Amino acid sequence: MGVTTVTQEFTSSVSASKLFKGLAVDSHNLLPQIAPDSLQSYDIVEGDGGAGTIKHLKFTVGGKEQSVKDRVDVLDTDNHYCKHTYFEGVGEKLESVVYEVKVEASGEGSVAKFTSHYHAKDGADIDELVKSGEKKTGGFFKLVEAHLLANPSVYA
Repeated sequence: MGVTTVTQEFTSSVSASKLFKGLAVDSHNLLPQIAPDSLQSYDIVEGDGGAGTIKHLKFTVGGKEQSVKDRVDVLDTDNHYCKHTYFEGVGEKLESVVYEVKVEASGEGSVAKFTSHYHAKDGADIDELVKSGEKKTGGFFKLVEAHLLANPSVYA
């Protein structure tokens, strides 16, 4: 099993605490509201939202419904850091995908750093999955940021 790691950074005028809440702490509530055409549900099935919590995502890709299970490994709200793992429903070529999100204050806003670790099954070529994942991460960030900028009272 090989691991491919990708890191992306995005700057924002949204504060670090507000951005982290939208990207990590409350994403299971926020995303179905702001992306209902692609994400049907993002439900907690076990736990209280913190470390050890299991979530179930149902979404549509190319008109096809899919779902994954997501485990919160670390949720550090004081340091704006989250690590979570998609461990079920990740497709034929992957064992799992581990995501890390770290948001830091920067000037009048923040910088969000996303690190994705794609754990491939033996012999699987995952180059296209990784490229697709990079696009989705960027889209996810832009979607949450745009919502927070348009709705400044959210998480105020």
